[in-house]
Amino acid sequence: MPNSTPKRRIAPELISTTTKECYKIQWIPNKGLGLVAQRKIPALSTVLISEPPILRIPSTMDDNDNTALTIWLERFLLTMPPEMASEKRRATHSLLNSHPEKGSLAGILQTNGFQLPAEEDWPSCRGLFITMSRINHSCLPNCAQRWDAEKKMMIIVPTREIELGEEITLTYLEDAERMCVEQRRESLMNDFGFWCECELCRAEGGNEMILEEVDSVAVEGDGEAVPEATGYVQEERHIRNGSPVKERPAWKSRW
Repeated sequence: MPNSTPKRRIAPELISTTTKECYKIQWIPNKGLGLVAQRKIPALSTVLISEPPILRIPSTMDDNDNTALTIWLERFLLTMPPEMASEKRRATHSLLNSHPEKGSLAGILQTNGFQLPAEEDWPSCRGLFITMSRINHSCLPNCAQRWDAEKKMMIIVPTREIELGEEITLTYLEDAERMCVEQRRESLMNDFGFWCECELCRAEGGNEMILEEVDSVAVEGDGEAVPEATGYVQEERHIRNGSPVKERPAWKSRW
């Protein structure tokens, strides 16, 4: 999951109560496990998920230091009853690790950690969530998340109507609307290890011919180039030339 504080804000007064029957967890072809709507869900009508983190790891810790993170986790678990500690350990290590080269816990944290705001009784930290980590990415998501500071829970709410059988999605990117398809795909590849084939990326991924056409007609009647059009084409070409597209692995989820 994204490592940044979610930017989308959801008005609490628009939200009713959590309805677990809204979705089910199932296998999605070419993705893995994901959440799928079991009925039509109106926009901003229901809290799909209201989930406390299984772990809150201080942001002051180096998320590249797997040894330090592991020591911190084991010391933290010692403060709990054995059965609870065992369940938290199992749940944590069940999450997908898209960065195995960084080690078990460091990779899991970088793959699934949500940045949570600082509070009076807790510093800025990263939270790990079980159900939320099963929500797959889309650059055109149908849900958004916000942190409920009073209840100490992350809340997922539909931002548009979701049809029966439609997958429930979030965006893993902080500024997806400011990025072109190549930038989005490269960021997702680097951070989460998959090549995005969402509806938006599939649509924009075939725009090479369109860009060439824009380049060829980016002139006004007097023959002078239109700055906005040529600038867009130059920016797109710079991205392509400066950031070579990596080999495409199969689309997959974080689980």
